[in-house]
Amino acid sequence: MSKKSVSIIIPNYNGKTLLENYLPYTLTAIENAKVDYELIVVDDASKDDSVEFIRKHYPQIILLQNESNQGFSATCNRGISIACKELTLILNSDIKLSANYFDSQWACFEQKDTFGVMGRIIDQNPKVKDGPRLASIFGLKYRVHRIYKANNPQKPAITAFISGANALVCSKKLKELGGFNEIFTPFYYEDTELSIRAWRMGWKCYYDYQASCEHLGSSTINANHLRKNIKIVFYRNRYLMHALHLNELQYFLFRCQIFVQEVLPKTLIGRFWIWKSFLALSNYKEQIIKSRQKFNTQAKGSLISIFAMKKRILSLSKVQNQQD
Repeated sequence: MSKKSVSIIIPNYNGKTLLENYLPYTLTAIENAKVDYELIVVDDASKDDSVEFIRKHYPQIILLQNESNQGFSATCNRGISIACKELTLILNSDIKLSANYFDSQWACFEQKDTFGVMGRIIDQNPKVKDGPRLASIFGLKYRVHRIYKANNPQKPAITAFISGANALVCSKKLKELGGFNEIFTPFYYEDTELSIRAWRMGWKCYYDYQASCEHLGSSTINANHLRKNIKIVFYRNRYLMHALHLNELQYFLFRCQIFVQEVLPKTLIGRFWIWKSFLALSNYKEQIIKSRQKFNTQAKGSLISIFAMKKRILSLSKVQNQQD
């Protein structure tokens, strides 16, 4: 089993305390791996002392600074653009890596069609469950909420989704896709959509039970945004994800579906904010078209649909369980 060099990219916004608490664990994990690495922190115009803290205590870290707040996707993409190692770890600033975090993940990249792998996230919220996920489609609504149990947790399992909190991915493939789609600015659904693009390109994603980390959980988002605004962005970006991966007729029918199933019911119980999410879609027509065209060009016209993708993930997970 061969190890690979790693670029670690940590997006940061007002996270000095998080960096102070969790960076030591990141450095311990990558140094224990005994590989060539670089650590890149991209500061998203923080108003706290994050930049000064990094400069003073971690001069070896590559520090990039956004002049204005750009959001998660753009901030990560800036780090991705200069990353020069074989693998790239996208890591939230509130993640505590275990000391041997990388040990069991190298095997995934012995297969040429691997896009990426995520480790097991132990969330401080006991209601949050983690595991490999299967894709499901209800009508035209795509979801990756279904967690399944792999027969052999000693081996990485097929998953439809890898989290942007701790995604270890092939740098070449990540750059080929152009990183995260910045249509999702400021946050949410960018990692789900990146996973979809990887699978539609014919690559595979894995979940590694053996590589564990602790997650504080949406600490930066919750600390810097109102709860109602977070909901508006969450639903808007979920709708945008569908816009990017359904054809025009399917997308029209999807909008009809969510209008009946989500917009009207929420309106009737006084959650009028849902209209901001729904009506915002009309502002993204050009970006949606450009994103579709760009992705089709990247794939040289050989993309599989999300419906075929869903079946492939399910089939691969069944085959893997049978072999284990």
